[in-house]
Amino acid sequence: MQPQLQPIVEILRQIARDIVQLLPKVALSVLVLTAALIAIKAVNTLLSKLLKFAEVDQLIKQYTGIELPFSSERLLIALADIGIALVAVYSVLSMFLTQAQMQVVESVLGYGTRLISVALMLIFIFVAFNSIVEKIRVEAKLRSYIMFILLLLSTALIVDVTTLSKEVKGALVTGLSIGIGLSIGVFTAWFFFKEYLDTLVEARARREEKQPREAA
Repeated sequence: MQPQLQPIVEILRQIARDIVQLLPKVALSVLVLTAALIAIKAVNTLLSKLLKFAEVDQLIKQYTGIELPFSSERLLIALADIGIALVAVYSVLSMFLTQAQMQVVESVLGYGTRLISVALMLIFIFVAFNSIVEKIRVEAKLRSYIMFILLLLSTALIVDVTTLSKEVKGALVTGLSIGIGLSIGVFTAWFFFKEYLDTLVEARARREEKQPREAA
């Protein structure tokens, strides 16, 4: 063999060895993805039949009086599909990545699932609030107050999943907690003592009106 071709041959041999080492992993990855697709298909069929038989949307409407703007059956099926897909992707990545790289993947997946859970929780809270407001006649002031409290709670949930430092996150959560507590306290005082406070204000206004007349 000519010396000039020796480096090329070594490179080709290395490529061949890498391909041979990767073939079992690639084959296993294909099997995992195929099994995941079959599992998703089976779970979709099974959950569709079970949820259709259970009539979850009708039960929610019957016992709570709330009609969801989306299908809870499709939401549950989508969540199950996402779970199976995440397991399959994690299994495939664990075959090709190192332990340090997998730690990064785990942190990203953990952060992503937290964001998804917070988003779903916020959607549920605002949908429930909107449905309750439509069912019950609520004053505009009370509606604005409840929306303000929901926004504070939503901000607290969002702050909890951010990547801020513990000190900054703790300060923000403490401030939001104080704001929520003060808002609830003021609302409670107004709700239970509204008539009494109105009476005091009216009595004071009458006294102020009488004083100029008596002086005249």
